[in-house]
Amino acid sequence: MNKNNLSRSAGITKSTLRIGLLSTTLFALFLSLTLPTQAATEVISTIKEDGTGDYTSLSAWEAGENRDLVALDEIAVAQIDGTWTNPDTTAVTIDGWVTDATRYIKIYTTATARHDGKWNTGKYRL
Repeated sequence: MNKNNLSRSAGITKSTLRIGLLSTTLFALFLSLTLPTQAATEVISTIKEDGTGDYTSLSAWEAGENRDLVALDEIAVAQIDGTWTNPDTTAVTIDGWVTDATRYIKIYTTATARHDGKWNTGKYRL
């Protein structure tokens, strides 16, 4: 018995195979769209010159928060906030962190600490 005769006797046709493959593909797509995915946890630390935040310099934040973000499933956020009368003069080196595309380091200034495109001694300066 050749292969074509075996398939016909088992009731398998090209159409049946296509429908089976399509059903399997659609089921896999359904699962990927409906199963909830959990995003990495954001861990936010504030950096404020006046001492009311978690740190007073970006360098101190980097030294204190440096870790394996992938293993912890975290996003490390340095939120620079408040009015700054002095520049942050300590050099910063971001090194030793373990990150990937979904667990990373985010450093930003809030509107209070951010300049508006021109020099401002009341805003964050590094």
